[in-house]
This record gives sequence, C-alpha cells and structure tokens, in this order.
Amino acid sequence: MLAYGSVKKTDMVRRGDAGDWLPLDRLEELQQEESEDSADPRQRRRTVRYREYHKVPQDSRAGVVLKRLALGFIFFPPMLWRGAVTVFQSRVVTRRTNENGYLEVWPRWVEGAVSAMIVVNALGWWVMLSWAGREAAPMVRAIAGTMSVGFDVLREWLGS
Repeated sequence: MLAYGSVKKTDMVRRGDAGDWLPLDRLEELQQEESEDSADPRQRRRTVRYREYHKVPQDSRAGVVLKRLALGFIFFPPMLWRGAVTVFQSRVVTRRTNENGYLEVWPRWVEGAVSAMIVVNALGWWVMLSWAGREAAPMVRAIAGTMSVGFDVLREWLGS
C-alpha cells in the first residue's frame, strides 16, 4: 500500500510476478486522461467532501458564515472580514445534498459578491466617520476650551 505523498513519480515499481521494473508514472492506473480541463489547476485539486452536516467544521458552515457576513456588514466589520476569509480560503458547505449524496458548497460567484460587500462596507464606514467627525468637531473644540479654562483655574488655585 502506498500512502499519499510517500513516493515520487520517478520511483521504480514492479507488479506482482513481473520481472521488469517500471517508473511509477507509467502504470496505467495512474495515467491521467489528457483533456482541455486538465490544464486548469482548479480542476485537479483535492477537496474534502462531506455527507453529514454535523461533521463540517463550524467555520465552514453556511449558516455561520452567512451570519458573520450579515452582522459584520451592518454592525461590526471584523465579523464581515472573518466571514470573507472563510469564503475566500475554503469552501462554504450547505445542508443541501447533490445527486451523489454529498453536501453542496457555495458557488464561486459568492466571492465577487463578498468583495463588493467589503468595498461598500468600507465606503459606508468612511462616510459615516467623516460625517461624525464634522459634526463632533465643534463639540470637541468646546470641550477642549472648557478644559483649558479649568486647568488655568486649577493652576491659580494651586499657586503655580
């Protein structure tokens, strides 16, 4: 038995009673069909596929990620960022199953939607903070003026 990653393609192997040794990549079981899709590296990567939702990690569950995206977009941007990290770095798994019995994952267009959410959220917070800064500036100046008068009175009272 060979463990994944324990051999190289150039290692020599011999089948059962056969007398000749062959490079591992020449075994017909390991031959890959050449097709148009084989040039696309996304088609060949290994992924974990789940059949039972309770075995899916919490961070990869659709409900958890959707809650983070929604609450982060409205209230607390770091939650939005954490949900976005999950969308960009791994697959988000739903409760629905496909025809083979595996749980389905969110489609790739969600990445574009999450990118747009991040941009809109950043612009919204920037506008809100700049507006709040303009509205708060006169109040901050008044408080600073009151504090400077208070420090002057305190200095006179202490005799400095």
